[in-house]
Amino acid sequence: MHALLHQVGVPITGTAVSLYEDAPDGSGAVIVHAGMEVDVEPSADYGFTVTDLPAVERAATLVHCGSMESVGASWQNLGRWIDGNGHRSHGFA
Repeated sequence: MHALLHQVGVPITGTAVSLYEDAPDGSGAVIVHAGMEVDVEPSADYGFTVTDLPAVERAATLVHCGSMESVGASWQNLGRWIDGNGHRSHGFA
């Protein structure tokens, strides 16, 4: 993804982001959307989709530093924080 963004001149301005959602066919499959924060207007000219995500009023987030093999511990820490502070998860977590 980094190489493609660089190739078409789209500046990366932040961290990688992902969104997980149920597949609409009810199969139990999960659709994963991966992206990067960039500083361009949405346009069909890039050969990929640039989307402005809607703002959320409040969110518990984390930045995992390390390999994906160790991401489970980061997710568990976030989940404990959510539970311990009286919040609840929405969607995949």
